[in-house]
Amino acid sequence: MMASSSERDTLAERAAAFAQHLAANQEAITAELASYESYSTAKDEFERSVECLSSLGENLHYMQRRVKSICVFFPLNLPIYTYTLFAVIPSLMADDVYLRPPQVMMPLFRQLLPLLHTGSTSTNIHVCFDSREEFVQRYAARADVTIFTGLEKNARQVLSQVRKDSLFLFNGYGCRFRSCRQEDS
Repeated sequence: MMASSSERDTLAERAAAFAQHLAANQEAITAELASYESYSTAKDEFERSVECLSSLGENLHYMQRRVKSICVFFPLNLPIYTYTLFAVIPSLMADDVYLRPPQVMMPLFRQLLPLLHTGSTSTNIHVCFDSREEFVQRYAARADVTIFTGLEKNARQVLSQVRKDSLFLFNGYGCRFRSCRQEDS
């Protein structure tokens, strides 16, 4: 179902609010990121995140269907930009977004979480620190959409456990993207 003009305006407002929240907390978030990545990388991903959220209006016509739940398996790099792309933006189109950072990123995410969550823009984003198996059983197995970044063998394992009528988006490593249905496995 296509979003109405007022719904698109609301989505753009929520995205802009999170962009403002990021900008207001840039110093504190960058300080936390310093233990995980270089300052120049943190600054670049901040700029990309704010730009992405600020220009979301250009892409709102693609946001045509709302879903109940989206599960996200995060990649190892660019935590703020990844949070923006794979949690904040999907949260505009879903009742709930469940995300699981990689094991190595969990300590960083525990530190970042209070800085990332803001009342109006992240009420439906749930960060889970479960094992991959628990996360699949609790959330991905029932999700309408699963976004997976990682090894293909792990993606296939997760894909075998999601609903047959769900959408499975496999990113591989970095920027390689593939959309899969159960029959494709």
